[in-house]
Amino acid sequence: MKNVNLDSLMLLALDAHDGEARVILSNATITLDGYTTELKNDLRDINISAGSRSNVLILENVFNDYIQSYKGHLAAWLKAKGEFVIYNRVTAGAGARLNLLKMEEQELFSKFRNWRGRQKYHYLRLFRPTKCLSQLKNKLQERERLHSMMVTANEFIRKGKGDIKEQLEKLGFYDQRAGWILAPRRFESPGFTTQTIANNRAEIRRLQKQMVKYEAAALQGTTFMVHNIQKPGKTNSSMETSPGKVASL
Repeated sequence: MKNVNLDSLMLLALDAHDGEARVILSNATITLDGYTTELKNDLRDINISAGSRSNVLILENVFNDYIQSYKGHLAAWLKAKGEFVIYNRVTAGAGARLNLLKMEEQELFSKFRNWRGRQKYHYLRLFRPTKCLSQLKNKLQERERLHSMMVTANEFIRKGKGDIKEQLEKLGFYDQRAGWILAPRRFESPGFTTQTIANNRAEIRRLQKQMVKYEAAALQGTTFMVHNIQKPGKTNSSMETSPGKVASL
């Protein structure tokens, strides 16, 4: 398993706990220990997903990319938190920039956690193309069925023949959903809007593209996926470490 060490972030962690008197070092250590454990667990899960037959060099690249991006996000957040904590202490909570600094800190923390959720899931799927292909097929079928239902529902409403609500229920839009579809809306006709249908079609196209990738991965193995990685949210090894300029970790 890849060695994980976040000690290079200790100064940022100390700033994040500035003003906590004698426990500042202890709390900073606890913070880094907690994220070190989390990072190790993430790598363990990715390693398990990869299995014993995975290419060692490919797995090493995945680990390095994940670790560097994780540290970059964590460092950016710790720096923002430290700036807020120090400014709050110096100004006794009365500084004009306090709210802005707090907002920046919260945004970076949210960005960090959202990145981790997406990227870990991305790598877990990376080594299980066959299983992901099955899941994508199910999602695609659901979206295609929904598209057909929405178009047909709009046709029923446009023609206005018979009991429209009953026809919608036969399509699969039951009770309150059927009532919502038929409810009059300001500036809009009853039924599904053009934008709603277009959004669903866009999701269908996205799933179809994903299907192509995972079909190729299932045939050619994990190597194809690793060399054709399209990471969610532009999270490559040169990710946005500009906040705090902490790119060299």
